[in-house]
Amino acid sequence: MLSIVVPYYNRESYLPRTLQSIAASDYRPLRLILVDNHSTDHSREICEQFAEANRSDDFEVVLADEPAGGAAKARNKGLSLCQTPFVYFFDSDDEFDSRFVGAVMPHLNDDVDLLAVTTNVSVNGAAPVVRKFIQTANPSAQILTGHLSTQAMVIRTDFLRSQGGWDESLPMWNDWELATRLLLAKPRMKWICSPSFHCVYVHDDSLTGSSFSSRVESMRKAVKAVLSQVEGKDRKALFFRMEFITGNLRREKNTTESEQNKRLTRQWFSGESVFTRFIGACIRRYVSLGGRGSWRLAYWLSK
Repeated sequence: MLSIVVPYYNRESYLPRTLQSIAASDYRPLRLILVDNHSTDHSREICEQFAEANRSDDFEVVLADEPAGGAAKARNKGLSLCQTPFVYFFDSDDEFDSRFVGAVMPHLNDDVDLLAVTTNVSVNGAAPVVRKFIQTANPSAQILTGHLSTQAMVIRTDFLRSQGGWDESLPMWNDWELATRLLLAKPRMKWICSPSFHCVYVHDDSLTGSSFSSRVESMRKAVKAVLSQVEGKDRKALFFRMEFITGNLRREKNTTESEQNKRLTRQWFSGESVFTRFIGACIRRYVSLGGRGSWRLAYWLSK
């Protein structure tokens, strides 16, 4: 049996679609844990009505509360209530694939700590496309691409708990940090590369968002959290990730924050070689001009 944890905060416009898509899953039994992160709209009422209408012997719906703000706190609340061997976290504004649970269950056995799946993403209403991924357990790939997002990981419950769960100090990029931390622990891992599942929506009101400038402080906090955990080639990959951020800030013409990011990069990565710094500067410039795909060069150099 699999538990699905969905935290929510003021998502009354999105929850009906998300909840109905989960209820349409073609696999039973299923356990759904809905965690209200102190909503002030009608989100809690929507979840209560959904639970009343859809609970059954093979579809358990648990309603929980986490009054302290933050998606990571709400996810950890859901994790604390998980009674199944595996847990899956899903966001409250996305659309669940009815085939998903049936497809992953045959792979969830005693030999797996982390099952990775591919997902679809829609940015600002565009047609969904397969989210980029690299089929590898290399932490450097996760650092550079963030391909193991929240919806891309089915995790053994005991393994996740042993690694400390979600970092509640991070307001964003907490799935990026979590996946990096899990890969550093060398989990027994499997991939499902086809088909790709779900529709993950990225919009101005989503947790992911689209502007670097408005979220750069939170990004830096996540980078700093990972910095304390990595060394060698993974540290080099993180250096390049900081250069990506600087380049995007320049592209958004945020001179103040881009210069601050440059200063922090020099401070945090003072031991990098002259060659690495030169490549980093090239990547920064390329990204600032709107270039795409520089992660491929950075990943190759980080191997």
